[in-house]
Amino acid sequence: DHFALRRLADSSTPIPGTSITFSDFSLIPPSIHRESIVFQSISGGTATYLYKDGQITRIFNDSSTVYMRDAGVALVGYVNGQIAIRMGQGFDSLQTVIRANETTVPGSTSVIKSLMHVGFDGSNLAFSVVSDSYYDNGNIVNYTNADGVYTLVDGVLTRIIDRTTPVPGFDATFSYFEYAQIYGTNVLFSGAGGLGNY
Repeated sequence: DHFALRRLADSSTPIPGTSITFSDFSLIPPSIHRESIVFQSISGGTATYLYKDGQITRIFNDSSTVYMRDAGVALVGYVNGQIAIRMGQGFDSLQTVIRANETTVPGSTSVIKSLMHVGFDGSNLAFSVVSDSYYDNGNIVNYTNADGVYTLVDGVLTRIIDRTTPVPGFDATFSYFEYAQIYGTNVLFSGAGGLGNY
């Protein structure tokens, strides 16, 4: 009794700033926080839109995964052809903080080449990095030294878990990382190593 299903946009909804209507919506799930909803559409060119107070506004001319919290917003998408993370207190104050193929691992010359499973608490980020790899006779090969779980807390990038980190309670080290989440300085992630997932 407390929920009402509403359709916010369909094929009859005009695209802001154009003379056409929406015809196709991105497969990227919409993001919602309180009364704000962000969604993507490829109608009339790929773009990201904000629905708030009954109005639809185009906020970016690209398609990004959006994370909204009370303290700020973060976007994961392409910037000048490279996957990147942008964050700020609002959509008008975003700055690129991580850029694939450019950002280096702290204390190393290795370059972060991929970004996966970003967690955002409004101020801090956590994300996992897993490069392309495959198994050869039971051995994992073709990975970079950048793999691991990272945090960006108070503007400081730190790798907190990597392939040399022992799996607690097992005689193995982590070999795969995903689904990182963060709240303050607490990080939750899913990983694999040895013969299991943890």
